[in-house]
Amino acid sequence: MTKNRDLQGFKNQFHLLKNLTGMKFVISLNRNLKKINDELEILEKVREEDQGVKKYRAEGQALYREYSEKNTDGSPKTELTQTFKGPIQKFVADKGREVELREKLKALETKYKKDIDLQDKKEADYIEALDQGTKIKFNLINTKDIPEDITVEQMGLLTNVGMIKF
Repeated sequence: MTKNRDLQGFKNQFHLLKNLTGMKFVISLNRNLKKINDELEILEKVREEDQGVKKYRAEGQALYREYSEKNTDGSPKTELTQTFKGPIQKFVADKGREVELREKLKALETKYKKDIDLQDKKEADYIEALDQGTKIKFNLINTKDIPEDITVEQMGLLTNVGMIKF
């Protein structure tokens, strides 16, 4: 059974299929992509941040700006840091004010604890939903409508989500 996580993977790799042609193939593929986008949009709404979490993030950013080292123009100093999701800019904390910054961040976390806990629950629900089977009924693509120049990788994308009618 196709899981919602498979749909997400398909959407992220859809660009690999854009060079394929054939009217019936392309029509079915685009109809299926619309269904996938609609389903994933619903799932994304599950994890949307509410106002409390947005305020928490904004106030946290303001604290990091206030307690960071400053460039000569007075702007907060940042550094590029590698994460598993890719590079991000991080504020460089003012070494003499780190303890005070941690205390303020801890107080901020306490202030927004309910909002943070609710967001954590939303994220857990989202991850659980990704592992559930999808209810999408795909427009199956007939093997005779598959372009002859399709690669193994492209075919794997289509079969992984169950779009091919064998």
